[in-house]
Amino acid sequence: MNTLKVNLKNVLLLVAIASIQLAYSQTKEEQILTIRAQYNEINADSAYQIRTVAGEDIDIQSCGGAMLEGYYKADELKRADFFIAKSNGVYFTEYYYWNNELFFAFEVEKQFYYDFKNDEWHYDSIIKLYEGRYYFANGELIEAKHKGEPFNQEVVVDSVGAVVHQDLAIEYEEHLRHAKVESKAYDVMLSDLLDHSVTEILVNEIDPYDSTIIYLDAREYDEYAVSHIDGAIWVGYDDFDMSRLDSIAKSEHIIVYCSVGYRSEKVSEKLLKANYKNVSNMYGSIFEWVNQGKPVYDMDGNVTPNVHAFDKEWGRWLKQGTKVYD
Repeated sequence: MNTLKVNLKNVLLLVAIASIQLAYSQTKEEQILTIRAQYNEINADSAYQIRTVAGEDIDIQSCGGAMLEGYYKADELKRADFFIAKSNGVYFTEYYYWNNELFFAFEVEKQFYYDFKNDEWHYDSIIKLYEGRYYFANGELIEAKHKGEPFNQEVVVDSVGAVVHQDLAIEYEEHLRHAKVESKAYDVMLSDLLDHSVTEILVNEIDPYDSTIIYLDAREYDEYAVSHIDGAIWVGYDDFDMSRLDSIAKSEHIIVYCSVGYRSEKVSEKLLKANYKNVSNMYGSIFEWVNQGKPVYDMDGNVTPNVHAFDKEWGRWLKQGTKVYD
């Protein structure tokens, strides 16, 4: 058996080496064809989880607003779109990732039509001034194509350049990585707190109209009694008992939550060990649920602003609703 494992490891190593050698042995034209195929594959897929970061959250101010969007597949970033609206037009870039590495960048600047005769902008008419395409392979720029001339000086200085795009691709990926909840500080805390040992589902990925979801509340009963997600089943944490799930089939779609996600992660681990097949931990849990404006209910089935905040140390992560500590 040990010999088999060693041989298998050697085979996998040889395959990896061969893949790397093949990538480096391709001609530039072959590499560009591969990049275009990857680009088309990413854009043909519409089933992405989308994370959004406002421009002000990444220290980018604009009179018309700015936004960063990330498109994820199984928690892997496939594309990042940056858009900024300016007084005289718009500028956007698209960054494409394969195995977590930038392989293509596309940038466009458009300007509203300016009527020189009457000295006025026509905001219902826009023209493309500039377009840039950047092809990367093995971390290096292999081709750059430009059309037109950019108008905004910041495009000339800050954007047209492969090194800048590589740096921005890394920077935007980091911003998006922390966009799993609305507060970057909250995400940093959660990243350290949780073991990430089970499937995590973001609040904005949950379909509120999906009647197949079974919510399990892994807090203590007094917390659950203050408020909970509509229809959630209380299972507890300190005195958690698997028998409380006897009526739930092991194939059901289950989402477990608590205050921030630590207790629900531990309960989710127990469910998976008990052969429940479709279990997710709600990332950020009921605090993030309420922070994003989603409703919670009291024991009479009425919507309530009240949320048990556990204690003042943990309660600081609850930004919306009315905090209850008793």
